[in-house]
Amino acid sequence: MRRLEVEFSANDRHYRGISSNFSLGGMFVRTNHAFATGTLIDITVHLPGGGTAALKGRVKMALKTPAVSLRNGMGVEIVESDPVFVDFIKSLSNDSPLTKEKDSETVSPNEDGQARPTVPDSRDFSIIICSFCGIRNRVRRSGILKALRCGKCGASFTPPA
Repeated sequence: MRRLEVEFSANDRHYRGISSNFSLGGMFVRTNHAFATGTLIDITVHLPGGGTAALKGRVKMALKTPAVSLRNGMGVEIVESDPVFVDFIKSLSNDSPLTKEKDSETVSPNEDGQARPTVPDSRDFSIIICSFCGIRNRVRRSGILKALRCGKCGASFTPPA
């Protein structure tokens, strides 16, 4: 999982944190300075290679706890994004063997003549459970002989015999 440095602010208060578990729709920001649920915040994400992305978000969940096993921070819904961030997230998706399968699905027109993705037959896939994190990975049978990585933890695993 990637983690990126972020700066966030609201109500003339500025803080830094580490983002993780992010997508086009949101992210979790690890910080000891979480804003209250519902707060609109400005976010600057420091991208690999030195670039930045400017976002606006709404705090959906704030977690402050002394428990060592839990991470303090806030879940943020992204309400405004910029093209740099969108391109960055798409590049992450393109790196994953599990999301490449989605890109290769065919598109066919529906009754109205509009394009819609064709749902692949479930028999085209196998489920492989990662021995490191236990997550179930859906893998296209035609790619089962390739070097595979877990979609969650990134650990390599061998296909079943």
